[in-house]
Formats: sequence, structure tokens, C-alpha cells
Amino acid sequence: MSVGGLPPPSSSGSSDQVFKLNESGVINSPEIDLVKQKLGEVAASRIKSGDIIALGPRTTALYFIKALAERCKKNDLFGIEVIASSDASYTLAKELIDMDVVKYSGFVSTTKMFDVYVDGADEVDHNFCMIKGGSFHKERDLALMAKQVIIMINIQKYGKYLGRQDSFPIEVTQKGNDLVEKALREMGYCEFEIREDLKGSNYETDKGNFILDIKLSEFIKDPQKLHDELNAIKGVVDTGIFVGLLDELILGSATDVHILSKPAGT
Repeated sequence: MSVGGLPPPSSSGSSDQVFKLNESGVINSPEIDLVKQKLGEVAASRIKSGDIIALGPRTTALYFIKALAERCKKNDLFGIEVIASSDASYTLAKELIDMDVVKYSGFVSTTKMFDVYVDGADEVDHNFCMIKGGSFHKERDLALMAKQVIIMINIQKYGKYLGRQDSFPIEVTQKGNDLVEKALREMGYCEFEIREDLKGSNYETDKGNFILDIKLSEFIKDPQKLHDELNAIKGVVDTGIFVGLLDELILGSATDVHILSKPAGT
């Protein structure tokens, strides 16, 4: 089934599944928590006993933790191990899940150490490319170490191309920031700003770098090319563009939740 402009399911993957919510239209503010709750429940239903699960830092992952805990309480899930990448996800998982919960220490491995990585995203396009705007360098490491990547988003973050939210982030070293800004202007990106924390100071990542939010004047039609061009700039640590890492997308609207598989050939 394909509704609401969604692409058809992958012919090589699982079929598009639909979970009904209610009969309202677009997502309104009071419905956001309901949609996130359902997204978490559907994502938790994809987990198998014995899985090693890496958790992303986004708020939607907290709803996933609650749904996972319910399955454990019902003896529907056994022997799982949870690796949490944020203080919030670690604290909640430790409180609710009576199984192994550890805090992600930042290690990186070329081995697929996790059965599944579950998180949210800022945007996803029809080719399953993503923009992630939080701790995306850490999130990329977790995704690369997972056998399967499951992303949960509401339908307003999904479209043919990336760039629907008008900006995307890159991580830059503090020393290289001036050189990066010069290179961005030469590429035609003249509007950008250093992200600030809640106190109004420059936000620093866990590695002491800055985040530059770059204003877009058009959609990103070739995410891989843009990612590679930006990563080639001296001083750029990573971009928030993710290509080829997403396996299963759980997409929520005010009326239902869809499970979409990676399109063939991506």
C-alpha cells in the first residue's frame, strides 16, 4: 500500500505496513506525542530477543525505550542489551528496562557490533538519504556499527528531496572555522551561523568542535556529492548528511504509521 504521496515499497524488502491511529488530518501539536508514542511502539515491535540495540539521542528514542520496556515486562522480549548514546536515554532505559543497559563511550569499530540502531532524523528523502542535526558525528558512528538502522520520523519530515527545513549542519574545528566559512562562501553558501547553546554561547560538541548551520536556497538533489565536497574542506569534521545508512523507515502521520523498506538499488 502507498498513500499520501509515499513511494512504493522496496521490491526486495518487506512490504509497506500501515498502523492506523485516528481519522484527523495533518499532525497538530496535541497529536505530536501520540504520533511519537506510536512510532516508538512500532519500532519496538521490530526488536527480537537477544538483540544488541544502540539508541540514538533524540526524543523519539525515549518513546521507543518505554515501548521496549513494556515488551520486557510482558515477558515478550528476553536477553536484550541496550547501548544508550545520551544521558536522557541512558537514565530512562536504566530505570525501565531490567536488562543490560550501558552508556556509549564513543568507541568506533569496523565490526557490526549492534543488531540494530534506532533513532530519529530531521529529514529523510525518497532515496532514504537523511539529515541529522544533533550529535550527528556520534550518530554516524553508531549507524556504521549496526547491522540494521531504523529511523522514526513524522511525515512532515519526509519528501522527495532533502532541504525541506531550509538548512543543514556541519561540524567544524574551532581553529578551522574561518577557513571553512571562506570555503562555504566560495561554494555559494553565504548564509550560515554558529549554533548557540541555551546560554547564548557557541555550542561545542563532545569533541570541542562548533556546529555551523548552513542556509539552503534550494533542495539537495545530490546528497552524496554535497557531503563529499564539504568533507573535503580542511576544518570540516563531518556533515549532517547521511547516505546509504538507513534500512527501515517508520513514518508517522496523524492517521497512521507506515513501515517503509530501503528502496532497491540504494
